[in-house]
Parts: sequence; structure tokens; C-alpha cells
Amino acid sequence: MTKNKNKSSSKNLSPTKKKHTPHDALIKKVMENHIAAQEFLEEYLPASFKDYIDLSTVKVEKESFVEKNLKKQLSDIVLSVKTKDNKTAFVYTLIEAQVSSDHWIALRLWKYMLLLCERNMKNKKKLPLVCPLVF
Repeated sequence: MTKNKNKSSSKNLSPTKKKHTPHDALIKKVMENHIAAQEFLEEYLPASFKDYIDLSTVKVEKESFVEKNLKKQLSDIVLSVKTKDNKTAFVYTLIEAQVSSDHWIALRLWKYMLLLCERNMKNKKKLPLVCPLVF
């Protein structure tokens, strides 16, 4: 009887349950914390970008650019920071929950960064500085 229970319980696992990625929600929740976001950027941003920005001004933006049909595979976090000359810059973080390589990720990343720039071009003559991170 125990063997049958084990077999039936393994059959009940649907493919969607196997793809469940609770780490995305955890990372997003952690990144809502100013200090965690600041420490994340301190660790992962290139030194040349860090030299140009003020990490104490990190702010989590509430916008997302990932298409609805990719929400289970990708999530994004947009962080804004001030540059040392008090202009706004963005760090666009794409969190990939895929287990296989995706050759189109660079194209999607460019698309999402372009959408970010379009949303932030109100009455501005220059594009905002954006540093992409794929995590």
C-alpha cells in the first residue's frame, strides 16, 4: 500500500508545480528593502558604474517590463539611483528562473531597457543611464 501511495503522489505532480519558482518572489521581496538593494548593487555592479552613482540613493521602482507570457520564467526589478551630479540612473535587473540557456535573453533585455527609457523620457533631452544586470 505504501508503494501505491508513493506512485500516485508522484503522478500528481503537474509540470507547473515542477516549474514553481518561489525564489523569484523571495528575491523581489528582499530587494524591496533599501539596504538589501544597496548591498546587492555594491556586490554586482561594475566598478566603473559604481564610481558614477551614489548607492545611498537606491530606490525600488514599481514598474515591470516583462511580458505577461514570460512572467513565470522571468521577473524584473528596476532600481533607480542618483548619479554623483544628481541625475537619475537606473539599474535594470532581470532575474531568470530558467534552467536551460536562452539565446534570446539579450534581445528581450534590450527591449525591456528601451521600454524603461521610453517611460522615463518625459521632457528630457537625453536618455537615462541604464545598467542591465542578468541574475
